[in-house]
Parts: sequence; C-alpha cells; structure tokens
Amino acid sequence: KTLFCMVGRGAGKDGLIAFISACSLSPYNPVPRYDVDICANNEDQAKRPVTDLVNVLETPKHEAKLNRHYYHTKEIVRGRKNQGEMKGHTNNPKGRDGLRSGMVVFNEVHQYENYDNIKVFITGMGKVAQPRVGYFTSNGDISDGPLDDYLARGRRILFEKEADNGFLPFICCLESAEQVHDRQNWPMANPSLPYLPNLAAEIEEEYADWQEHPEANGDFLTKRF
Repeated sequence: KTLFCMVGRGAGKDGLIAFISACSLSPYNPVPRYDVDICANNEDQAKRPVTDLVNVLETPKHEAKLNRHYYHTKEIVRGRKNQGEMKGHTNNPKGRDGLRSGMVVFNEVHQYENYDNIKVFITGMGKVAQPRVGYFTSNGDISDGPLDDYLARGRRILFEKEADNGFLPFICCLESAEQVHDRQNWPMANPSLPYLPNLAAEIEEEYADWQEHPEANGDFLTKRF
C-alpha cells in the first residue's frame, strides 16, 4: 500500500510521480474515480508532477493518442474513462477534508516538521478501493520529523527483518560521507545519474565548489547524496 522513496536530488521523483499518476487515471485501473492528490509544502512542488504529465499530454508526437484517454487543464489531469483526477495541493488546501483520494503522494517529505498535514490526508482515505500512499523525497536537515521515522522504519525492514506490513522502502544514498570522493559511488544515491549527463556535469561543478567552500555549500552532501 505504501511506498517510501528517498533518492538524491535530480533523480526524477516528479517524473515517476507523474507516470504512476497517469497509470492510476488510465482505463487500465479498474477502480473508478481514483483521484490522485499530491501534497507538498509549496505550490511548485505540489504542481510540478501535474505539469510534467501535462507536458507529455501536449507533446505533438503523443497528443492525439493520449487525448482519447485523458482530459487536462494546467491545474488538473482527468482520466476520461476512469474519471479520476490528479491535482496538486499545498499543505493548507481549502476543503481538504472533503477529498476522496485513491492515492495520496507527499512530495519532498524532508520539509515536513510534524505529521499534522500528513494525518489530514491519510485519515481521509478508505472511501475509494485499493488506497495507496507515496512518500517521495531527497534527504534534508529537519531532525526528528517524519522523514527520520520513515528512514528508521525502512532500515529496520531492510536490515533487521521487521515485517513490512505493506510498507516498501526504496532508499538510495551513500553509506558514508567519505564515499562522495569516488565518483563511481554517486549512482548509489542517484541511480538515474548514468543516464543524465547534464545533471552529472552540474553535480561535478557543485562538488568542486563544495570542496573549495564547504561552509557555503553545506547542503550539497545532504541533498545530492
């Protein structure tokens, strides 16, 4: 039921969220009106996966075919047969108690200081069959928040044989700070890196800046690795 996915910044979280959402709204999902609600701390993070999917739907190569299956504006995407809708919400959306989510996605969980908004979205589930929850994030600087709890649970499942109870942890990170000095280790934190040469070049520059001015680039290790 629940996916926890932590990867280095730039790995393609929003694209994956967009793809999973498209599948959930498609005619292949037998659960009708399977809404996908994406929650984040700010509007850009909440709406970015929607924008990514809209960009695909408006690609000339695929537009005519996909238009048979999806209706969209700049704010929502709706499956024509399924009638489920994909929307982005900030942490203070109006009327969120009235949501009928099939899937709830929390984007950039590292910014959450507590469970207040998570609880509001999660406790509204169950009105639609086969509910799912996705937590997607890079690492962050907030201690003792939800991210630390999900990481600890994920590691207990992966390494200590704790029962998962439907919680799937997918965690990509370096095992130690020293590993950052060997570029062969970088895909451990970002498995997309070998396929993204422009991103690899950008991280090379950030690494050089971090080496020269570590005090001015304190979040380099945290966010990327």
